[in-house]
Amino acid sequence: MHSALIWAVSVSALVLLVTGVVMTALSRMHDTTLLLMAALVEVTVIGMSLIAAIELARGHEVRSVATVIGYLIGNLLIMPAAVLWGWAERTRWTPAVLALGALTVLAMVVRLTTLWAGRA
Repeated sequence: MHSALIWAVSVSALVLLVTGVVMTALSRMHDTTLLLMAALVEVTVIGMSLIAAIELARGHEVRSVATVIGYLIGNLLIMPAAVLWGWAERTRWTPAVLALGALTVLAMVVRLTTLWAGRA
């Protein structure tokens, strides 16, 4: 995986996390900005997953291919699930749901990076 993509996913998820926490603390409901941030996180995750899949197909060695593929697929599903949950239950807690989704993406990217490097 390319470090630029890892940074792009991490920074976009971190921005969404902080924005969601601040909006929750201010008791603000979600707005279009949060949805656009979530979409940006998802686009960067899709890019990272596609590049990783191509590199796996080209023969990049990892200890457990199934685990890496599971993390790649799981990471693709986090933000859509958070957006659907937040959209279904429009309350002042919707930004917290999106922030939790962003935190989960961050955690999965860190774990995926260690798996990719062969350290786990």
